[in-house]
Amino acid sequence: QRLIHSGVSGFIMVPVIQPKIQESYCLYESLMKTHIPFVFCNRSVVGVRAPVVTSNDFYGGYIGTKHLIEKGYRKIAFISKTKYTTSENRCHGYLTAIMESNLEIDRKKIILEEPASSDGSEPAGYCSMKSLLASYDDLDAVFCFNDSVAVGVYKAIQEAGKRIPEDIGVIGYDNTLQICEQLSPRLSSLSYKNMEIGQTAAEILWKQINHQPIS
Repeated sequence: QRLIHSGVSGFIMVPVIQPKIQESYCLYESLMKTHIPFVFCNRSVVGVRAPVVTSNDFYGGYIGTKHLIEKGYRKIAFISKTKYTTSENRCHGYLTAIMESNLEIDRKKIILEEPASSDGSEPAGYCSMKSLLASYDDLDAVFCFNDSVAVGVYKAIQEAGKRIPEDIGVIGYDNTLQICEQLSPRLSSLSYKNMEIGQTAAEILWKQINHQPIS
């Protein structure tokens, strides 16, 4: 509201994840009524028509899993800390790579953690990885939804006395340098093109403000 009343020409926004669609829609209803142009980055909002600039999460999930398969891993799990469009698309990419390689799909190796699944005392991915290690002796790799999940996965693997990557391979997502370089061994991760996404969003918004057509 403060920005609207200050007379801004447009908005670039990364929407927060709302548990209820209606609640999320109401947040943007007043903005839509002003007719101030805006662009979403990383994710859309159900019911709100606006340009969205995002990474191809399906393809990222696909190439990340293919990388693990090419390294010789065969029993690959998928762990995400939240269930929403981005994690679902990455999971679909993971499943496609598994099917394309004629590997077995075990739905119990796919974990989409609920927000209340941890009391916050342990990093995301830790409890899920501990559960997988207890259930599967042959688990040899994990695709992590993002690098924060990989922190918990590393901790669980190392507490179990297993080695990374000799016993279990791990790949993350986002290429968060402060995480990837601090973990031992350093984490392999898919790069999320934040700079390109921001630049493209700014170009689209500039066209909207100047009443130029956008694709």
